[in-house]
Amino acid sequence: MGKEGKAFSRGIKKIEALKEIVTFLNRDKHKQVKDNLGQYQICIRNNYINIYSNGCSLLKYRPNGGGNKLMVHYKYLKSPGCTYNEKSPYIALGDEIKIDFDLGKITEHTTKGKEKSGITAYLNNQKNKGGFMLLDLEVAFTRKRDPQEMLEKGSLKELVADRIDMACIYLKDGKPILRLIEVKLTNDPRLVSDQNAAPYKEPEIIRQMQHYQDFIKSEKEHLETSYKIVAENYLELIKQNTVTENYFSSIDELKPKQLLENFANNPQIDEKPYLLLLGENRLTAGKNGQDHWDILQRLFINYNYPKPELWPAEQCK
Repeated sequence: MGKEGKAFSRGIKKIEALKEIVTFLNRDKHKQVKDNLGQYQICIRNNYINIYSNGCSLLKYRPNGGGNKLMVHYKYLKSPGCTYNEKSPYIALGDEIKIDFDLGKITEHTTKGKEKSGITAYLNNQKNKGGFMLLDLEVAFTRKRDPQEMLEKGSLKELVADRIDMACIYLKDGKPILRLIEVKLTNDPRLVSDQNAAPYKEPEIIRQMQHYQDFIKSEKEHLETSYKIVAENYLELIKQNTVTENYFSSIDELKPKQLLENFANNPQIDEKPYLLLLGENRLTAGKNGQDHWDILQRLFINYNYPKPELWPAEQCK
């Protein structure tokens, strides 16, 4: 559900705005960003782009942003020229300023965020293995808090900002379909519950998945329309030689352009949210001998969610 009824929206709708983004990415002073797409990820938002690296948001470029078109997270710049302020991590840079990111700073920050480094390792490991195509990171939306949440949080705020970690294209019966995927580390306390507690409370992830499913159900049409535009935007960026086709992953025998074209012609979204778990499976040996992995799988079956995918820690190295 969008904030105050506002529908979910993604994609660059105006040709002029997309042309300006192409011009921005093709400038020599921004060569470090364009030449490293792949190491950097480009995400298309609502009429602007967001560049990530290792799960860290580096910059936002808004064609309609006036004097604040280019907003850069200066914690990752080699020479930020100012002190980092957690309340305002982005600064506006003019066209005359060269963007010069410090990969060491990005890596250092990623290492501290185990989930970010886990997602990065997973995506790097799975790239070009023919499983899926990453289309978006951090799918953000606003929803109403449920009554139990209001009670537990002790909050009077009715609306809360939520986000799902990844949006990926998979093949279903030979046709591309978009899936929204939540990512958690296996040691996340939201995955476990105490079966001996009275009254028994389900793991928090169950309620989280319900919020995501409600979002998909209520915004299905807008999600499909939005990511159709996103797919068309990526096709145009490929056509303009701003993004190479091999920036994206193939799936089976289908090349990225064909996948994007097929999805744009018939956009579909999976009605169920998915869960990806990263790390060594410590869920089998819980408190008082409880097997939280078994409990989690049974709960997902009961609620008709797809079986959680587990990606072991040894593969994250």
